[in-house]
Amino acid sequence: GEVHFSNTDVQGTLGTLHLKDNGAWTYDLDNTNPTVQALGKGATATDTITVHSADGTPHQVTITVNGTNDTAVIAGTDSGAVTEQSQLQTSGTLTVTDVDTGEAHFSNTDVVGTLGTLHLKDNGAWTYDLDNTNPTVQALGKGATATDTITVHSADGTPHQVKITVNGTNDKAVIAGTDSGAATEESQLQTSGTLTVTDVDTGEAHFSN
Repeated sequence: GEVHFSNTDVQGTLGTLHLKDNGAWTYDLDNTNPTVQALGKGATATDTITVHSADGTPHQVTITVNGTNDTAVIAGTDSGAVTEQSQLQTSGTLTVTDVDTGEAHFSNTDVVGTLGTLHLKDNGAWTYDLDNTNPTVQALGKGATATDTITVHSADGTPHQVKITVNGTNDKAVIAGTDSGAATEESQLQTSGTLTVTDVDTGEAHFSN
């Protein structure tokens, strides 16, 4: 009369094993367990549970728990502003939380945007350098803006955007052409010429009537 088990629930370190009289068992993982949540992709943990037959003979059931990549949560300063010609740099600090062990950080990297480069450190501190020679930057007149959106990633690959506002300034025009003439009293009352104007700021390479 001892060739059986007893209906029982056996608590392990990471979950619970439900054992039936006939030996069938089911294991339920406690997904809220911090040790489980701390497992990153490719990491494993083991829950070894001891069960007993009716006469008390012990036997171990071994459960392998496989980790997955939990998405990181990125916050902090993710925007900044620079100004053509005068203020070419801005900075901030991102924060990252990740329940997966060893993944709550960034990697030291330089990310090239469309108008400049963002330098990201392991601890989340970043600096953005505007490329003041970029034609798009130079074409910005006073009051005009452009946006450089740069995507960074935490250690587990979670993406986050840093948005930089680039403010334009008034670049002086270059005026050339015919800028002198001569007229004569009584006989030649008119003279003429043509001035030329170049201006890197969009829409400003002209005169007004």
